[in-house]
Amino acid sequence: MGFLPRGTRGHVSQLRLAQLKVAKKAWSLFAVVACVVWLGMASGARADQPRDYMLRLQPSGTFALIDFFGTGFQATLQHSADIYGTLNNLQVRANVLAMYPLGEAGFGFDLRILILRLSGDFALRSVWRDLAFAPGERTDRAARAERDVPFAGDTTSDSYSVAEGRAELVIPFNRHLLVTTLGALRYEGPHPTSFDWLWAYVHDSGFIPRWDMQIWLHHRDWGGFGPYVEILSLPRTNERQLVWAFGITAVTRAGLLTRRDDLVYFSFRIRPGDDEFGQHSLGAPVRGILVYRVALPL
Repeated sequence: MGFLPRGTRGHVSQLRLAQLKVAKKAWSLFAVVACVVWLGMASGARADQPRDYMLRLQPSGTFALIDFFGTGFQATLQHSADIYGTLNNLQVRANVLAMYPLGEAGFGFDLRILILRLSGDFALRSVWRDLAFAPGERTDRAARAERDVPFAGDTTSDSYSVAEGRAELVIPFNRHLLVTTLGALRYEGPHPTSFDWLWAYVHDSGFIPRWDMQIWLHHRDWGGFGPYVEILSLPRTNERQLVWAFGITAVTRAGLLTRRDDLVYFSFRIRPGDDEFGQHSLGAPVRGILVYRVALPL
């Protein structure tokens, strides 16, 4: 179910190649606009709220978190409470996600004990623009772009469960340097040889071990940024495929709402030389996302 017959795809048309070139130019423009917006938001931040507040211990309470990004939004209801002092905290949450190719509803928890953070999530995902490939079909970005014509194209649908458990160390070296390292085990149950819209990899159903590391350089006057690296073991055609990517992450207090906490978050990943990894709409081995979040206390 969800497989597509072989030989039904031609080569990428000249029109599609032109669209990919436009997408690359659009990505360059997006990066420039993101930098301008970043600087503009940071300059207007509330004076009594550090621009790197999200990298510090967060207050207890109940919050509604609203995220806006390029093709959709996410809403999260979150409650957290300190336990055995302010350095330990338990958080529970429920969320719904809606974006161009898929929707998701789930719940999770986060337990912080000093510098150790244990967390887990479970969700039900519905993919209405599923890109699943039959054995022997090309799965590179060009093949995916040929099939994924906006609001049309040759796609299927899929529904499955997603679960992940994580153990993370959050190590503050000083006032301006924070290092996090995370080990996770994730399960996804999509059609075989499907494109993962959130991670930008092609993989089968099964368990996905992951390790990542983030270095944060941060300051109350401008927020935080730093390099990131990830390593995953993907299930692919009855074997495991070890993949990696690296990039940069940045976050700052946005300051658009003077009486509310908000932030803007930018993440960029790259895997040079890989024809399969990445957002095929960009025509390059990259994955990027720009998110605006507002936190509303309840």
